[in-house]
Amino acid sequence: CMFCHNAYPEIPVGADRADRAFRFPAELPHGIGCQRCHGPGARHIEQAAREEPRDEDVRARIYNPGRASLTEREQLCASCHLQPESMVGELLTTRFDVPEFSLRPGQPLEQHRVYLDHGAAAERSERFQVNHHGYRLRQSRCYTVSGKLTCVTCHDPHRKVAAAERPAFYRAKCAGCHRPTDCRGPGMSDSNKAAASDCVACHMPTRRPIDVVLAKVTDHRIARRRPGGGAEAAPPTESMPDPRGHTAHPLFPGSNDPQLRLFELLAFLPSEPAKTRRQLRDEFLSSRPHGIDAYLRVGRALLLDDDPSLALGVLHEAVEKFPNDAATHWALGDALLAAAQIDPAMAALQKARRMAPDHPGILRSHAEAHSKRGAWPLAVADYARSLELREDDRLTLQGYAEALIKTGKSEQARHTLLRVFAMNPSDEYSAIMAARLAGLDGQYSEQMRILRQASTHLPEITLHWIGELLTSPDARSRDPATALRLAEGLQTSGTHRKSARLAIAFAALFTEAEGDHASRLRA
Repeated sequence: CMFCHNAYPEIPVGADRADRAFRFPAELPHGIGCQRCHGPGARHIEQAAREEPRDEDVRARIYNPGRASLTEREQLCASCHLQPESMVGELLTTRFDVPEFSLRPGQPLEQHRVYLDHGAAAERSERFQVNHHGYRLRQSRCYTVSGKLTCVTCHDPHRKVAAAERPAFYRAKCAGCHRPTDCRGPGMSDSNKAAASDCVACHMPTRRPIDVVLAKVTDHRIARRRPGGGAEAAPPTESMPDPRGHTAHPLFPGSNDPQLRLFELLAFLPSEPAKTRRQLRDEFLSSRPHGIDAYLRVGRALLLDDDPSLALGVLHEAVEKFPNDAATHWALGDALLAAAQIDPAMAALQKARRMAPDHPGILRSHAEAHSKRGAWPLAVADYARSLELREDDRLTLQGYAEALIKTGKSEQARHTLLRVFAMNPSDEYSAIMAARLAGLDGQYSEQMRILRQASTHLPEITLHWIGELLTSPDARSRDPATALRLAEGLQTSGTHRKSARLAIAFAALFTEAEGDHASRLRA
């Protein structure tokens, strides 16, 4: 996130490698600064501070995008505004052994990152995602034919155009190539062509992207005619295209990338593990030599499959080649845990921990190994230390909650699970377990509160709420009438219809039942 949404943080050299724990200093920059587009500025400032500095010397010591080639200028913006499929596998990924914050203005973008898209040409041309600016602009005839259209043709990075000024401002940009009187769009009479028209509203309308349906963003593919077919309507749910069965397409064609096939296989592995895993292993072994980053990323990618044997082969070799790096022992330990080889896993993780005692991920894996051995108090201690270093890691919180339950600390476990649910309101397990723990502790009003709140995010939680309203050991918490109303609402909404019908039947029985009959039903 920090790469695009802030100035680079001041961190030790190499600390932003992919296998390192991302830890930042307490003092961080507040927003994007000059150096993201102009590069490091220390030499520029030093030259300007000299007695009688020459202007040309001062200018020569800073990168000026205004004097750069069109390609360089475009790639500078694309470093953050070109992210196709960024939620699918590794279709957008930093290259092997390239630190995350190492990119500098003027450097070729394809040397820092690999950008892949997938699918047939027609499918790719219609795809619209929230961070689409770079690839949609490239689909415009204004871009392909003019040979001179770039982001800064319309956007001044030093100035944000006021909303009231935008129609006239962008119309003037369009008029640099087009005559407004030539527009034959609907409603474009001769009287309103020259002054009142808003070119962007028709030719670059706002739309809802498929991956962030609550947002409306300007489509940067400049269309000759306003898109039809409800293009501005929100899709019913957020979605990401399925890459299975497709070929990856580099967004920087012609770069003759020798590692392209390896990155393609990394990208497609999560969606097609059975088909891709051996291809990935074979491609990796045939395209040596590799640095530590490649070993770790390929090895961990292979761990996504149910069979960790291929990952173990790659990671054993990584440890042999890089024995003094904690990350290799950590990854091998995780692979051995996945293979249920607990003692060798613990040995590997202990080596990793000795090398990097304050790495939150290594501490979490060490805690998992203790859990698999049944050493729950030791697991609690390691999870707690990991959370001191990275307090919002979901997997660590989930493991910590389980270890707390096993050591009889149910109230602390419940609060931990509620933290997980607050971070991820689609986590059904955490909500149900937190409610169950509240009930076991006799805190029935808290149990009902958790279920009521969770059901607003997850309709399936409503079934658990109905069950507790009918069968709670606490008479004050039982409410068959509310349970019946909730069950009828589920059936009306079409969610879990069969379960809703069953819940309606039970709720109706409980509403009518009295005395021992109700006790037997609850049992």
